[in-house]
Amino acid sequence: MIQFSKMPTALVLDPDMTVSAVRAWHVIYTETLGRPGWDLSYAQIAKKIRSSRRTTVYAVGLLMKKGWIKQIPSNKGPGAPNLYVALSEPETPVGGAVDCTRGGATGCTRGG
Repeated sequence: MIQFSKMPTALVLDPDMTVSAVRAWHVIYTETLGRPGWDLSYAQIAKKIRSSRRTTVYAVGLLMKKGWIKQIPSNKGPGAPNLYVALSEPETPVGGAVDCTRGGATGCTRGG
């Protein structure tokens, strides 16, 4: 399969992905490109993808759960905007389990 854009074809063709999740990945990718440590809040992402905050939280959680984005711990303390990295290939968490210790991972249950 020929890649036709910076957006991973596997992400676009993933049957579990929502349109909001694909758009959120694109926003995170473009906003953090060349700007390490760029903060993005759910409200900022929601505004850029023209979606509700609730839909955006779900979309970002889905991307995290499937390994398409990673959340980086912020040194700004609790309540600081989220630091994300958009990945070009899904990253499988160690042991195949989703890390539910950080916020944003909707649909997580403790222990995997």
